[in-house]
Amino acid sequence: MENSTLNNDKITESVDEVLIPVVEEQLVMDTLQTVTGEVVIDKRVEIQEESVPLSTTTTSYRETRIPHNTIVTEMPQTRTEGDVIIVPVVREESVVVKQLVLVEEIHLTKEVRVAEDTASIQLARDVVTIKRN
Repeated sequence: MENSTLNNDKITESVDEVLIPVVEEQLVMDTLQTVTGEVVIDKRVEIQEESVPLSTTTTSYRETRIPHNTIVTEMPQTRTEGDVIIVPVVREESVVVKQLVLVEEIHLTKEVRVAEDTASIQLARDVVTIKRN
């Protein structure tokens, strides 16, 4: 600090040193856990019955025997014509010469029936209830 005085038109000066401390502030942050309330959660599973449509397909074969009694030279193969499966039936006969005789063919005709029905099934879902205290 500087002092000035006037004495007989003379200026006298004196200088004093003053120390000024330098200060720094620092911020320290922290968290504090505080209970502000309580929550109660209730979870349960509900089962409910529901009807769902079902479609059932049943395949069956109607047998029709067609007599032939025809002599064949080789074994006929099983074949399909449309929805009909043809299964040849042969037998061997003793004659002077052994030969194949087509006795009959079995025709199996495909019949498809669709039946509509309803089945009862159980479906589960979660139900959650939250209560605040």
